[in-house]
Amino acid sequence: ARRLMLGRLPACLCLHIQRTVWSITGTPYKTNSYVKFPKYLDVSPFQHRYTHPAPPDQPALGTMKLMGGSGLSVTSSVESSILSPHIDVLSSPPPLKQSAKSSVYKLQSVVEHMGVADSGHFTTYRRSTPPHTPGDGPPTGDEDVWLRTSDEYVERVSETQVMAAVAYLLFYTKYDHS
Repeated sequence: ARRLMLGRLPACLCLHIQRTVWSITGTPYKTNSYVKFPKYLDVSPFQHRYTHPAPPDQPALGTMKLMGGSGLSVTSSVESSILSPHIDVLSSPPPLKQSAKSSVYKLQSVVEHMGVADSGHFTTYRRSTPPHTPGDGPPTGDEDVWLRTSDEYVERVSETQVMAAVAYLLFYTKYDHS
């Protein structure tokens, strides 16, 4: 198993879902398996700090493993911080202790690749906040809309469409809880 530990958390976190697998003859091919991803991602289980080693028969907290062509799975004891094809999507930020608040990220963009391993086309879903009019009061964050961009075409899409995307790249930005 590979282990990923983060020292200093970046303002923007990019996760690449490996979609190229190799046949026994060495030929690359692309897998299009769906990988469920959360709107809010708590990376505190993957922050570097001293922990006691896990028993040999249990995965360590924050252990990453590739799942036979189905994408990335992150094993964690905190359900709200799992990036896995087996978790329900969080529609709101997970409840957090004060110490964990600086380690939560909010989904900002999803890049999808259509095609095969060595050619294809990329499209992007991105969160957009409409212009704010000062007379409307402070922005609440609920005004966000999602846009799908493909070459020169831009269209508004539902969050459901975004969360159903076969993601290739996921971009998260630090979530401000205030």
